Amino acid sequence: MKTLLLAAAMAVTGTIASATTVTIDFEQFNAFDNIDGQTVNDVVFSARGNAVSIETGPDGSLGIIGRPVTTEYPYRADFSVLGVTNVSVDLGDFGADEDRIFLLAFDSLGGLLSSAMETIPRDVNGYRTLSLSANNISYVLFGGVGFEGNNSVYADNFSYTIAAVPLPAGGLLLVGALGAMAVARRRRAAS
Repeated sequence: MKTLLLAAAMAVTGTIASATTVTIDFEQFNAFDNIDGQTVNDVVFSARGNAVSIETGPDGSLGIIGRPVTTEYPYRADFSVLGVTNVSVDLGDFGADEDRIFLLAFDSLGGLLSSAMETIPRDVNGYRTLSLSANNISYVLFGGVGFEGNNSVYADNFSYTIAAVPLPAGGLLLVGALGAMAVARRRRAAS
């Protein structure tokens, strides 16, 4: 009986899969590739009114930037997986002007779940990381607004985390263990 209880406890503790984090660093593409509307690691990147182009960013690695750069529309990343709970992205530029960078998370109905914002001062050459957490993120908007007409920023190292979820097999193991305990109890009572 104690062995069966131990088996049931092991079945319960083994029913939760660990969270999964995926990072997209854009090095898998070639410079000047247009990835607008393409699915990359279960994420569809787009930018209303312009292309999502792969280019060399301030740190020398490949990132994304919208073209033409004068548009005010942010990048959008739609998730084709459920259970996204954390999103992180590096945003920056070559320090030509001050930029206000942002990351906004939305649910499937377009309701704002969480936001992160920061200002990159003029003459700062590089990236800053914005991160946020919320349950069931369906898509995010991210980018920057410049203050001298150049309102584009590069984006790199886009990461998201899918929450841990129960595995159905663990529940079946628990039901099986409880059933075995009931059978053992009946046999013992019949003896």
